[in-house]
Amino acid sequence: MFKNNNTKTIVFNSPLQKYVIASVLFGLTIVLEFIGSAKFSSGIGSLFKMALVPLILIGFLLGLKYSLIFATLYACFHILKAFFYSNLMGYMEINGLTLPEKLSVLLLDYFLVDMAYGLSGLLYLPNFSYFNKYKKIWSNLFIIFSLVLFFKFIASRFIWLKILLETIQNNNDYSYPPALLKYPNILCLFYNIIPVLNNFLITGFIFSFLNPRLKMYLQNK
Repeated sequence: MFKNNNTKTIVFNSPLQKYVIASVLFGLTIVLEFIGSAKFSSGIGSLFKMALVPLILIGFLLGLKYSLIFATLYACFHILKAFFYSNLMGYMEINGLTLPEKLSVLLLDYFLVDMAYGLSGLLYLPNFSYFNKYKKIWSNLFIIFSLVLFFKFIASRFIWLKILLETIQNNNDYSYPPALLKYPNILCLFYNIIPVLNNFLITGFIFSFLNPRLKMYLQNK
């Protein structure tokens, strides 16, 4: 799999090797997805989603083609898990979402968010050429999580906020500060930016620490 010489390190020569490596990382992603992640007690979202690390690593190791393929598989898995494991359809039915709103939830909160993780191969260079370049690592992750925040904000602003306001009105729930309700864009941004920012920062630090060491390990194989 690996050839080591003084000038160049060749890794993952054949497509089969690349698919095997990507499949192993994807399998680890699924396992970590089921294990779950730490959450805020308020239900605001995942404090850190460990499953993203092997999923994003596919693009860092193998490039955009493989990251998009396995991000698509992950998106399909994520949607099926939401339907059969988390009863997403029942939740949307209870809250009275229309068919276009249901499709928008699947598109914005699931498919497009997961496909954004597939952009981990966007700045890919072969043979770990950028693994020591922290600016590229952080730039790539910034693009990914900016898109994630955008899609989640749109879903919150135009779908979930309506449900929240109806719940507050029906139950006379005043736990939300009135000032925030006057500024729905700020409320939706605040709701989403904390988990997204946490995932961005923690994932960035993990890859900043992991990538050079992984490169050194594979070069010495």
